[in-house]
Amino acid sequence: MGVTGLWDLLGGGEELELTDCSGETWAVDLTAWMVHAHAASFKAKGVSGEYVMMITVLHRALGLMKCGIRPVFVMDGQFAPAIKEDTLQHRSLKMKDCTKENPTDRSSMSHANIKCQRLLESLGLPVIASMGEAEKTCAYLNQKGIVDACLSDDSDAFLYGAKTIYRRFNLDQKTAECYRMCDIESSLNLQRSDLVVLGLLSGCDYSKGVEGIGAKKAYNLICSMKENQQAGQEDVLSRIVNWRSNEELEKMVEKQRLLMELKKPAHCSICRHQGDKQHHLSSGCSICGTKLLCLPEPRRDCSCLYHQLVSEVTPYKLELDARRRALKNADFPDKKLMEEFLNEDSELGHDFCVQLSLPDWERLAEALGQHFNMNHEQMMKKMIPVLAHMHLHDTLPYTNTSPKQILKSCIRKRVPCYQIHWQRFDFDKWSPVPSPQVDLQLTPKAADSKADPYIIDVSRTVFSKRYPEMVTLFDSTPVKRKRGRIPFTPSCREQKEESTGAKKKLIFNEGESVN
Repeated sequence: MGVTGLWDLLGGGEELELTDCSGETWAVDLTAWMVHAHAASFKAKGVSGEYVMMITVLHRALGLMKCGIRPVFVMDGQFAPAIKEDTLQHRSLKMKDCTKENPTDRSSMSHANIKCQRLLESLGLPVIASMGEAEKTCAYLNQKGIVDACLSDDSDAFLYGAKTIYRRFNLDQKTAECYRMCDIESSLNLQRSDLVVLGLLSGCDYSKGVEGIGAKKAYNLICSMKENQQAGQEDVLSRIVNWRSNEELEKMVEKQRLLMELKKPAHCSICRHQGDKQHHLSSGCSICGTKLLCLPEPRRDCSCLYHQLVSEVTPYKLELDARRRALKNADFPDKKLMEEFLNEDSELGHDFCVQLSLPDWERLAEALGQHFNMNHEQMMKKMIPVLAHMHLHDTLPYTNTSPKQILKSCIRKRVPCYQIHWQRFDFDKWSPVPSPQVDLQLTPKAADSKADPYIIDVSRTVFSKRYPEMVTLFDSTPVKRKRGRIPFTPSCREQKEESTGAKKKLIFNEGESVN
């Protein structure tokens, strides 16, 4: 989705750890999540599409929250832009083999939107309903500095004005690819208006583009036009808009036609000036300024009509070819496409609330019970680790909590962690309360994270940043060895190796005796 071939043109983004983005606020294209989950539900057997959608949204939302990211979810509006009608009709034919009477009407998704919105809002996360495309609202929030980035696989967000886009985020590895508009400007010399040109030429969600022009060819064209551009002249987008009425290009077309009809006269193979090589060797070359021979590296280019036309037409060759292809379409350039990307909608002017809040526990319990058959105790078991991680990242809008004790260090999914016993949240009325004796004398042996939801594994790096004193104290405390355990010393290793070698030697000798 987005501009055809733009992601390939940009290359791989900067891979970042999600925890490195701790404290950032991201605008998330919620509709894209729902569509991806709906597509995945066809492969899932024995579960409904609604269940797959809801569990996907819940799992991803909690994953972002645990990494210290504040997600702000944005949904598509009820109606897609009219300019997208042909694209949506084509998708309907491809997926369902049927046409829709009004393909821009998204009211069929309203039921799913409401369920996702209720679930996310019960988690304390803001949800915004866009009037049009979700990525347009995401880009607006990012452009105005209301959020730090957009989480979307749709490259159209850059054309709408987004500054930073994260995509391909992986909750298992806790990574995402980061693309920044400032990097695109510096490395590819592409401005926002240039990206709109890419959408016009190579195609996007609103246009098929120009036949025979892909993203790479369109990019080379933009670079060529910028090289030919003189100071004070119009930008690339404005020049393309005026292709039909550009008198300079019409003259270039005539020169190009004349060049194709003109037969190239004989030129010297040494100096590449007009004339015969033998004549130059005996009488010299007037352009080289010699009376005998000629120069292999001439001071001036050939001034014949053929080379004069070549020097004038060559810099505009890519533009003339693209112009010829584009103007075959009477509607090029599509002004509605440019207006969609470059003009702000009136509804984007009001204030948006992007602040997180504590979950509404009763609403959350109702939603989790309805969709996942969870009770209050199971709800808290799922939410306590999320809230603890949010506290460590300083994104939890609740400060009356803290870790009580580091129980032990461990490895979880190849990540060095601490097992932490956490202070009970005062709003938790549903988790089982351990006996005071066990709670006061808690040890790694007595700790059971399956039984006690307040025993949580946390990345050492994350915990050390927030509570360095506790880590220092834990590291300085001597480890008590288990009773009856024999310390493993180098002498033990030598004895083990000797016994192993002797056993192997015995087996080998026995084999020899058998033969």
